[in-house]
Amino acid sequence: MATLDPRLFYEQALVGNGITHAFGVPDSCLKGFLAYLYATKKSPEHIVTASEGAAIGLAAGYYLSTKNLAVAYMQNSGLSNALNPLQSLAAKEVFGIPLLLVVGWRGRPGEHDEPEHLLAGPRTLGTLESQGFPYEILPYTLEAVTSAVARLIKTAREGNTPVALIVPNHRFAAYSPERGESNGLWQPPVANVFKLTARAEDWRSSEGDLALSREHAIRIILKRLYPSDVTVSSVGGNSREIYMVRKENNEDLSRAFLSIGAMGHTYPLAYGVQIGHSKGRVICVEGDGSFLMHVGNVAVLAAQASDELIHVVIHNGIHCSTGSQPIPINTNNLLSLAGSLPYKQKFFVDSAEGLIQAFEWAEKSVEQARIHDLKQAGAMLDLFQNHGGTVVDTARVYGQGSSEEYLGQLDWQSRGLVVDTKLYPNIHDGTGKITHSSQDLRKHLDESLKALKTDKIDLWYLHGPDRSTPFEETLRACNELHQEGKFNRLGLSNYMAWEVAYISDLCMREGWVRPTVYQGVYNAIHRTVEMELFPCLKHYGITFYAFSPLAGSQLTGRYRRDTNDTDIESMSRFDPNTFQGRKYRRRFWNDAIFDALELIREAAGKHQLTEMDCAFRWIAHHSKLDIARGDSVIIGASSKRQLEENLGFMEKDPLPRDVVEALDKAWLITKGSVNNYWH
Repeated sequence: MATLDPRLFYEQALVGNGITHAFGVPDSCLKGFLAYLYATKKSPEHIVTASEGAAIGLAAGYYLSTKNLAVAYMQNSGLSNALNPLQSLAAKEVFGIPLLLVVGWRGRPGEHDEPEHLLAGPRTLGTLESQGFPYEILPYTLEAVTSAVARLIKTAREGNTPVALIVPNHRFAAYSPERGESNGLWQPPVANVFKLTARAEDWRSSEGDLALSREHAIRIILKRLYPSDVTVSSVGGNSREIYMVRKENNEDLSRAFLSIGAMGHTYPLAYGVQIGHSKGRVICVEGDGSFLMHVGNVAVLAAQASDELIHVVIHNGIHCSTGSQPIPINTNNLLSLAGSLPYKQKFFVDSAEGLIQAFEWAEKSVEQARIHDLKQAGAMLDLFQNHGGTVVDTARVYGQGSSEEYLGQLDWQSRGLVVDTKLYPNIHDGTGKITHSSQDLRKHLDESLKALKTDKIDLWYLHGPDRSTPFEETLRACNELHQEGKFNRLGLSNYMAWEVAYISDLCMREGWVRPTVYQGVYNAIHRTVEMELFPCLKHYGITFYAFSPLAGSQLTGRYRRDTNDTDIESMSRFDPNTFQGRKYRRRFWNDAIFDALELIREAAGKHQLTEMDCAFRWIAHHSKLDIARGDSVIIGASSKRQLEENLGFMEKDPLPRDVVEALDKAWLITKGSVNNYWH
């Protein structure tokens, strides 16, 4: 079947009928025609707009000043973006501004097409009819096309109305610029070539001469994801390549939303996902054309966005999925625009190294994740083992799953380590609230085992009580998982003493696996576990593992009563801008705490000791932990240096008597103000 020569279409059907200007958003059905425009027409004769509505505005304004019609071109899916100015500006019922819509017809009835066109395609003509906009379908011959355009223009002028020329796929012939024919816009601003086929596996950007191709960028992004992260990607090559790379790596596609339509709305979509996805980050990946189309959404939303929403805009300078037409903005202006938007952090990179560095900085926004480098984590494990350490404590919630994942990648079993992990209830993981129901326990333990790359762990904790699920259901499920060989020992954390007693009695009565370890907060200025919990644990033969020996960093010596919020390190334990920081402030940031710290500081200073000396040596030598019975201390650190310091403090001798007495007095000061040991 013959196709239409784009040059003759412009010269005879358009110019021959008085139309010389065209504005719009590229579409693959119009690819040959647009190739001609890019090669031969400069602004203002031809302007690529950021959105279809803008094309209507340009065509309407051009008519108001010249009384000449202009073309507003777009894909049929973009008609919805154009309807507002068509209905409220150009329609005969309003200002009556004639213009010619040239609309690519994707999803035409009887033709196979992508799913994003299944709704719009069959309804395209009905949409125009419902608005009262006359239309014709592009004929096959130049003579017939010229006549059709003439009829439409006559109708538009006489009726003071927009009209439309509908262009099915494959009606235009391909166009190649003739020798010396170029307006300087046709070549993309980057040396990148894209394969334009319908098969997803062929949607790969070529490396060419670039330091960073789109595919390379996407591979880097996917490698930086934590297990709890999700991606939301825009229409075109971004979604296709994310699909391709994940499939190639046998990765879970359920955490990748591949938006195959709604161009320009990817960031609001990702923002909405992030609102309900409290257990991980949302990585929004879109192209520069999609970004530009409704950039006002970013201007409004970015200032309010969570740190866990990361927006990645891949700038290749073209609309690759519609024929590699250039986007209507140069690199410098795009960077200036992005630089003015209210993101909390902005990174502009053009290399793999730059993208990796940007993600490392962005990753620091992940609460509870202070280590973002696998090599650094491995070095800390080496140091820990050199000091005789064998057990590593983690949890499903730590670093939103990254802690378990790092340990899995570091092959903890080959190192001779033992890893314990925990499941905390009443938080959301993006699919709903986590509970301690039988179904959720199995699901999340399996996720932990997968991240840790093992079939079994030694100790699995119920990280906190889920009082919305009967303890009987929870413990029965734990017993089933234990019998299946998924863990050796059961632990509890953050439960009340009476709950520990109830659970222990129930498990013994039913013959179920019973808890043998309790993990709780315990330090020199937070000793609430001593009064009722310790006697309970001793009665049931349960050992105690103490966490937070530094009182949430208050015993590090870094904080004073007059410490300003602006002086507190971002993402640290007391960062007031994070959930974790606010939680620790409620626990350890009040006048009583600071009164106690001043007392400790004075006593320690007499012996040239630091608050950290006092904290670790107190819990190692003067607390009520019974090391011989199996009690232990969990030491945390966010760097190798910190870990070495903390381990060194634990190996020192007991404290002077007067310092111990000062710590006891400090506890009497804080006793009435610290939080409960249970959640």
